[in-house]
Amino acid sequence: MSREKNQTCAFDFYKNESVDRIMNEKLLSNGFFSSIIDSEEFQRLQQVSFLGAIDYVNPENKATRYQHSLDVAKLALYISEKRGYSDDITNHVVSAALLHDIGHAPLSHSMEQSFFDTYGINHHIASSKLIKSGKDINSVTNILKKNVDVDLVINLIEQESNEPFADIFNSKINVDTIDGIHKSLAFINLKDSYDKYALAQSVFTHGFQNTTSRLDHFWSVKDFVYKKIITSGIGAIADHVSKEYFIDNISRLNESYFLKKESSLLGGRNPIFKDFSRKVRGIKFLGESVGAKSEKLNVTVMEREYKTNVGIYLEDFDNVNDFINSRYQVKKFKVKKELHYVFINGDELKMPTLVGKSQCELFG
Repeated sequence: MSREKNQTCAFDFYKNESVDRIMNEKLLSNGFFSSIIDSEEFQRLQQVSFLGAIDYVNPENKATRYQHSLDVAKLALYISEKRGYSDDITNHVVSAALLHDIGHAPLSHSMEQSFFDTYGINHHIASSKLIKSGKDINSVTNILKKNVDVDLVINLIEQESNEPFADIFNSKINVDTIDGIHKSLAFINLKDSYDKYALAQSVFTHGFQNTTSRLDHFWSVKDFVYKKIITSGIGAIADHVSKEYFIDNISRLNESYFLKKESSLLGGRNPIFKDFSRKVRGIKFLGESVGAKSEKLNVTVMEREYKTNVGIYLEDFDNVNDFINSRYQVKKFKVKKELHYVFINGDELKMPTLVGKSQCELFG
């Protein structure tokens, strides 16, 4: 799929946001940024699902790491303009935003642990290698070397930079999560939960009133996304299915598949992951109670609780980032779950998948 056609798909999430269209035009008209976008490494992300295996539960709303990376870059460009950054700083910030997910494997996080356990590779290792060690004349490495400090770009991505502008990536509410939570909500048809650009302006430029209520709302919907999608019952089952496929087909895989497209696993006359998308779409989660003739999965998931300290006030702080660090907290803990499910097929799968506000229970 061409860059122009795929970018139009991305607009489905934000078709009423004129700011997004303006940022899109500016991003694609910049020679440096467009050369990154047109690179083979970046184009691969068109075939890397954003949420991973769970995307195939509701493929009509499936997003990609390509779309996400473009949209994170547009937020970074927007903030750079609002803050009046020089071309040099803007080039570093936007290129880091474009490349922050460049090393993700097919099926994203759903497959990453399996690759790491088998080959010792994850998306952090892969991203660093792609950004620093490309040999081809048209590689991302050579594109970056002509325009920016490659090490600084990597440090921004890995949240290891102390530069004043690194807060765009380091903040608890950063450009990656602002777009990521937005896309996760769009996946279950909640596409207008918040304005990404208004949120970014509140966090990074102090340009809007009602900052606290806007940030509180984002923190609450992030809690919702993790509970109802990321660590939901059906999400854990979809990840489990992908791991089973990996194990069952290990003889046909090698480390190089980490940086291939999802079509390398799902496509062709004799696909490695035969009927994967159909099987995942056919998952019917029954809950954590015993279901007759159901399959059972005992799994340990990393739950997260996003809490707001309501006694912390913005006016008591000199900057928004210190306020964010004090008011918004996350608690992580492991939980053992017994999940029951069945696979449906045939005529039931021909029915449209409707996952909206009233059907959130589908995700446990």
